[in-house]
Amino acid sequence: MVSFMWGNDAEVMSQIDNFLTETKEPLGNLMSSLHKHNDGSLPFQMLHIYATFVFKYSQYREQNTENDAWDLALASTANTPVVSQFVANMMQAQIDRRFNIE
Repeated sequence: MVSFMWGNDAEVMSQIDNFLTETKEPLGNLMSSLHKHNDGSLPFQMLHIYATFVFKYSQYREQNTENDAWDLALASTANTPVVSQFVANMMQAQIDRRFNIE
């Protein structure tokens, strides 16, 4: 089920599909180059999560519609250890701010 507003717009979904599938290879090259610099920083984690989504979308797109591939990629990306750690770090930062822990 499409869980976002533009999911019913065929033109937008086609453009998203083209962007994500065309981005896979150069993004893969970038991530290969960046991997040695993985310091667990927020920018690296966000790029890693984005890359994971793009790779999974491309994989699911081979046998599914754009909408189904989007939903499957979103769900499987959300269940990765990197996303779990990212969310845990965000929650910990909010708790620390709330209780003025430094």
